[in-house]
Amino acid sequence: MKFNLERLKEVAKPASAEALAEAEYRKKNWDWLEKSALIALDIHAYLRKNDITKQEFAKMLGVTPAQVTKLLSGKENLGLKTISKIESVLQMDLVSIPNFEHYYTTSYNMEPMLVNEDIPSKED
Repeated sequence: MKFNLERLKEVAKPASAEALAEAEYRKKNWDWLEKSALIALDIHAYLRKNDITKQEFAKMLGVTPAQVTKLLSGKENLGLKTISKIESVLQMDLVSIPNFEHYYTTSYNMEPMLVNEDIPSKED
């Protein structure tokens, strides 16, 4: 195989300013971008397993197919409202809240009741 210096120069050229900015953005936002990608993969798997198209999913959510495509890109900073709507529509959990099971409401005024002794109460 012959060494092609011109091809090497073409492939190994320095990254553009745009590519560098994108890499910096991913580095700065890695924490939520990773979670967004994992949520998107989970939704993709669910849709595939249940033979639900993106168009059908869009109708279920009450959004456009373009918004679903954006959501499924794994690059969206999803808010709790969006996540909750998806969970409700698909009847699945995407996000869990640690220690949530330790709190229960005791009345309609939503006063928390401790059910785990490891968590300090208001009196402590």
